Amino acid sequence: MAAAPGWHHVADFPPAEEHRCHERGRWYLENGVRAYECRPAGVWQLWVLTEPS
Repeated sequence: MAAAPGWHHVADFPPAEEHRCHERGRWYLENGVRAYECRPAGVWQLWVLTEPS
């Protein structure tokens, strides 16, 4: 999946650790990002949105 404007790939988590991806995503939300997504790509990729959509 191509990166959309404003989205940044910030971390990868092992396939069995989707919960850690969401925990980190919520931390980013509390610290100023607009949104986050955990995307399945063999590993869980954490993407954050830092600019207006």
